Amino acid sequence: MSYFDYLRTGMLRNEVDVYVEMWNAKPNEIKQFISEFNELTQTQQRKGVWILDHLSQKNAAAVRPYRDYIYDLVTNSKDSSVRRESFGILYNLELTEEQDGRMLERAFCTLSSFDVETAERLHAIHWVMRAAKSYPELYDEIIDGIELVKDIGTPAWKRYSSKLILKLEMTKAKAFNSKSKK
Repeated sequence: MSYFDYLRTGMLRNEVDVYVEMWNAKPNEIKQFISEFNELTQTQQRKGVWILDHLSQKNAAAVRPYRDYIYDLVTNSKDSSVRRESFGILYNLELTEEQDGRMLERAFCTLSSFDVETAERLHAIHWVMRAAKSYPELYDEIIDGIELVKDIGTPAWKRYSSKLILKLEMTKAKAFNSKSKK
């Protein structure tokens, strides 16, 4: 029996909120979860990272000390659910310039990969879109990445990606028009 048996299949959203509060009040829970991560079941890993994602939205400072470990999960976990939630956690944290650069590179790789699930690709889109607000020249690269994978996946992904490309084209045009007026 594991200490983290409360991380189980079928957890309800309100239960997650209770555990987010507990982990927020007891930072050692996070430390223990991270230190035991590899010994936990896949379900416990997924649910714990889910809790960390919600905690990072509420209190990023509580999760910030573990950002290197979480980056390792994004890059090395075999579980797409863990990678996806880890993307979300890091998105909510204040990162160093180097860490932010590595995550942006990772996001571009994820965006144009044929081997990731749609939900993970959507988290990558959030990263690259945030960067494009500061660096509009990234829009072409984002559009190319989405074009590359728009025809794989579900019909919903195909519709979404086609609409997103059109939106990005308009956003890019506005960004460059406002830049040229300055």
